[in-house]
Amino acid sequence: PDKLERQMPVLEANPAVGLVHGHTDVMDGQGGPLPEQTAWQRSVFDAAHQRPVTYAGYVLDCRCMTSTIVVRRECFERVGAYDPAIGLEDLDFYLRLLREYDVVFVAGAPLARYRMHESQTANEELAYGRIEAVRKHLELIETGPPLPDKRLARRNLLLALGDAYHVLGEGRATRRYTLEAVRLDPSLLLDRRVARQLAVSALPGRSRPGRA
Repeated sequence: PDKLERQMPVLEANPAVGLVHGHTDVMDGQGGPLPEQTAWQRSVFDAAHQRPVTYAGYVLDCRCMTSTIVVRRECFERVGAYDPAIGLEDLDFYLRLLREYDVVFVAGAPLARYRMHESQTANEELAYGRIEAVRKHLELIETGPPLPDKRLARRNLLLALGDAYHVLGEGRATRRYTLEAVRLDPSLLLDRRVARQLAVSALPGRSRPGRA
């Protein structure tokens, strides 16, 4: 009930802020509370927002529930609306917005309820949508306005592609894009997750044809 009351002052206080969002309570298909899922989601979202939101950061770890957002109307006029050609259209929109505006996460009490149910989008479909969004932004960082963290953004976009193909079990593409990210930043080899992903991508049966 106090969602807008808590979000609007953030927009009114700073014209550089284009989007405000926050936590949700997770519910089951019948509207009953799921406290364990809520606690896990809160911890992940809080950890992701220890620092200000950046384009490069959200490329790799976008923690934003669409049901909680408030967006300035001028943002849609400036960066465009949701792109129906992209399977993960919310990620694409957030990234386009972050090229022009700040995003603020409001911690504390939930701003909405998020219902888990059997007909939600499958992980495979989400992975393909992520690939579409990332490919779009790999082109945009070359043709759009300059980014202050372009090299980091490109590294993270390549890592995100590798992650998505890893979810799909497409080892060849996983390895290709993860190694491209490593070439930009060799220190990634010290990241256990990256090293493990490269190792798994080389296993037999992880190279089925995909959309690389």
